[in-house]
Amino acid sequence: MKFYLIELLVLIASVIALINAAPAAKAPKITQAPKITKTPKVVKTPQSNNATCFQKQNAIDAENLQKKFDTFTTKTPCNVGDQACINNQFAQCTATNTWVLEQCNGGLTCCALPLRNKPGTSIACDTKQDQTARINEGKAACP
Repeated sequence: MKFYLIELLVLIASVIALINAAPAAKAPKITQAPKITKTPKVVKTPQSNNATCFQKQNAIDAENLQKKFDTFTTKTPCNVGDQACINNQFAQCTATNTWVLEQCNGGLTCCALPLRNKPGTSIACDTKQDQTARINEGKAACP
């Protein structure tokens, strides 16, 4: 056992010696950036404009999804893995193609919400007031 400890200490000492002996990395030479004589013109393309306007579509999609969910019952056909809001509860479709409902906590209700940072919607337990505010915010995000 002592032999292994001595070998380990020698190995560690060797590694430390190698690290300390390694030359320090040289700092890169700083050169002056070339002068720009003409200010580049920024061209606004339709694609860059669309990048900021997905919020409006998300709001519309969330509203339409909520309207769809408002017609759902536990008898509504579903596919395994589907998620929805049924009777203000979070619903998930099981392996037997039936809905299992889960009550939201704290007086919240299940609702469709527009995503804020990328295209799409989400289903979450939230207040109706927040849902309405997020939909209105999304609709106002684009001209």
